[in-house]
Amino acid sequence: VGIPLGITGQRRETAVGFVFRLVVASLYFFFIIIGDTISGRPGPLPHLLIWAPNLIFLGLGAWMFHRLNRR
Repeated sequence: VGIPLGITGQRRETAVGFVFRLVVASLYFFFIIIGDTISGRPGPLPHLLIWAPNLIFLGLGAWMFHRLNRR
């Protein structure tokens, strides 16, 4: 997610970029904490919940690269 955002970011938008980076990092750690909390419960495939944030942000980054290539 960071590379497509770094490519499209402009120098004069430093405050917006900083806030967006904080939001992305906070969401990632929030998903990690939720996945770790839920994975302790018995249920179907609890170990996959830990990988869910990585898969979500990998998909988001791939989608952003695809959009960046179409420009």
